[in-house]
Formats: sequence, structure tokens, C-alpha cells
Amino acid sequence: VDGLAGSAIPLGIIPTGTANLLARELNIPLETDAAVSLIARSPASRKIDAMRIGGRVYVLLAGVGISASVAGGTTRANKNRFGLLAYVGAAFLKMFEFRPRRLEISVDGAAQTARARQATPTSTFETRRGQRASKRLPHSTRRALLHE
Repeated sequence: VDGLAGSAIPLGIIPTGTANLLARELNIPLETDAAVSLIARSPASRKIDAMRIGGRVYVLLAGVGISASVAGGTTRANKNRFGLLAYVGAAFLKMFEFRPRRLEISVDGAAQTARARQATPTSTFETRRGQRASKRLPHSTRRALLHE
């Protein structure tokens, strides 16, 4: 995604991940053949929002704190074997390691500092259901969720 951000080159998305959140958010079929068919027959493309964090480009969300550690610490073998449950096991082990720390986040010029265990900058098209956050930065599309 880094090389495509800001360009006119289209990105075809074929969901092959564990949760496929971006594909779900964009209503892209989760079956490989259906996703490829959608790309092949799509008469037009659409722009999606992206975020630049520390020199890298992210779409949908990026986690700082527990979620990043869980994602990085969950092996491909466990994801293949247990699916989304692999993350639950890793999260359980990691939640005892993390203490709140000072996090400073700026989204579209609006800055906030807080002590939190987790920060989740997002560029979602809607707020994810079931996600609870103690503090939010105001913005209609991009937001940062700080979890204490």
C-alpha cells in the first residue's frame, strides 16, 4: 500500500488473511474466486482513506500497544490452526505485560495525550461495532481510540 498511496494506480484486494477486516469493511467477497471476479469486472475504482504513521501507510486501522504485540506475536501456524481464536490466546498472555503509558496522537491536526495501554488510529467508514473506547478524537472519518 505504501507505494500506491496518492497514486492513480488501482489496488485489487483479494482477502487471504485471518480476519479480512478491510475486505469486510469494503464489502469485498471473502471467497478468492469471487474477489478476483469483482476485480476483473469492476468498471471503476473508488478511493479509500489511508493514514501515514511513522513513514508507513496504513488503511483501516493500526494498533499501538497490546494489539500490535498480539498481532506480531501470533504465529501463522496458530492462525491457520485456530483462526481468530489464536488472537484470543495471545491477547490473554499479553494483557498482563502492558501497563498504561503516555501516548501522544495527532489526527488531522487534532492532538491528544493520554495514559493508555492501547491506541488504535482508524480510517474506518463506520465505527466498528462492539468497540469500546474511553477517549475519542473528534473527526468524522479518521479517529484515534485510546484504551486505558
